[in-house]
Amino acid sequence: MLTLPEKQEGSQRLGEMPGFPAGPTGQGRTIMNCLIRKNIGMRRRITALPAAIVLGISLVGGSTLAVDFTQPPSAFDITTDGIFTDGDEWSDVMPVVRLGGESLVYTAADAGREALYLMYDLTTSTEPLPPGAAAGPVHFHNAGSSFEVFFACPTEIMVFKDGILFDVSDPAGGEDSIQGACGFAPSPESAMPHNMFELEVLFDGSDPTLDGHSHGQYSPDPSHWGAGLPTDPEQTEEPRCVLPDDPGCDENNDPTGGGDPIPVPCPEPDDSDEVIRISFGIEVSNACVTVVRGSGGVTL
Repeated sequence: MLTLPEKQEGSQRLGEMPGFPAGPTGQGRTIMNCLIRKNIGMRRRITALPAAIVLGISLVGGSTLAVDFTQPPSAFDITTDGIFTDGDEWSDVMPVVRLGGESLVYTAADAGREALYLMYDLTTSTEPLPPGAAAGPVHFHNAGSSFEVFFACPTEIMVFKDGILFDVSDPAGGEDSIQGACGFAPSPESAMPHNMFELEVLFDGSDPTLDGHSHGQYSPDPSHWGAGLPTDPEQTEEPRCVLPDDPGCDENNDPTGGGDPIPVPCPEPDDSDEVIRISFGIEVSNACVTVVRGSGGVTL
């Protein structure tokens, strides 16, 4: 089982991180052979995979709403613990449904408008991930920077900002700017226990109508979000490498530049000039998110 290394102090490039296991082909290449960023500014337009599914908003009974729905801030507390903590949490948030219902993604600000919260509910991932197992990344592009968040289940995360290992802690001792957790439990959509991933990203101070933080990392501007997470736990036994599309968001809040990342062989560090992303799972979301200034609503 591949695991993420312990959190390291300071900033390190993806290909310089210690602690990744080497092995024979099959678990074949070291993880850091996949965790490379060369020609960071390069962007390659990728066409959507044939299996890509149009996003919709789930309603009770399985019907859908058209995309471009604005989700108000949740009225209930959200605890970043990787599960539906109680009957109220996420109950007033409509999930985006993908992969024929295998992936449901809940996205909302909290009532205090301090952070953007996401819950990835993977109803077919019905075997628990072992402690320390890697999952991810959840990746988003915001305020001119690219973020990748890897989960080391159940409660650790590792964050990269523009390809550099990023310290999410608050120098003043407050709440981390990004928090995440994995969970294994039932959800409102499935009574069978399954894997879920929950994330919290604090708002920055760019909008005075939000309760932002000086060390917050998220602005309300349109941002593309995606996530490579396991709908089947066997997908975590080996990392995949992909050519990320890294699209932006157009004036209609839709992703631009194509669809899902295309899987590619994991190259040796000096063998490729492409931008490569490691992924422990398949792409379970692909959407643009805008936090509405003045209300804290989230437009998908």
